Amino acid sequence: KRLNSLGIFNCEIESYNNSKILRFEDFDGVQLGFMPLTEKQTTHYLPRITDEISAENAILGIHSIHLRVRYLEATKQLFKKFFDWTLLTKLTTEATPIAILGNHNELFYQEVHLIEDKKSPLEVMGIGGTHHVAFSAKDEHELQEIQEEISLKNFLNSGIKNREFFKSLYFREANGILIEVATLDTHFVKENYEGLDLDQVPLYLPTFLAPKRSAIEASLASSHPQSESR
Repeated sequence: KRLNSLGIFNCEIESYNNSKILRFEDFDGVQLGFMPLTEKQTTHYLPRITDEISAENAILGIHSIHLRVRYLEATKQLFKKFFDWTLLTKLTTEATPIAILGNHNELFYQEVHLIEDKKSPLEVMGIGGTHHVAFSAKDEHELQEIQEEISLKNFLNSGIKNREFFKSLYFREANGILIEVATLDTHFVKENYEGLDLDQVPLYLPTFLAPKRSAIEASLASSHPQSESR
């Protein structure tokens, strides 16, 4: 009802993979969807609650990503080898086969849905497109191992970049999808903020943005008048 009242294109509620899905597009044409929690997903979420949106109806996090690829098996094997994603099920629809992969993250269970599509034209980057998808490496050592594997396969890649808070690597896999791998081992100051509201946690900024702290905090405060810096 909310999407319809705002004039947002949507496909109404559909049945998909023994669940429900509500696919829609934002005003730039980005393809998105809503899905309910599954039994494997936990309650470790921080929903954004507003005057219009209750906790019961709030967005909780990322359920899954859906990637259209020419050659499904190539991307599936890469996700298994590099990120330990395993095949959960394979859907056979009238249009195209779909492989659903799962991870082993006990905190945030998520899925990757690989849609084999040999008919649609290749996406041209621009408004409404998705630039890349990000996955994680445990630490810099694991990131270096992934870079070595990437180099052996001659995938176009950026080399390891120092993002100050973490390090990351970008590469294009066999189907041309741009993937970022970022270290989970971050360089945030380890302080105890347990029990504090998110709005009370100080705003972390990389060094190159430090001179703009006052302007950034003022902008955040104007967007969220009831909050302090984040």
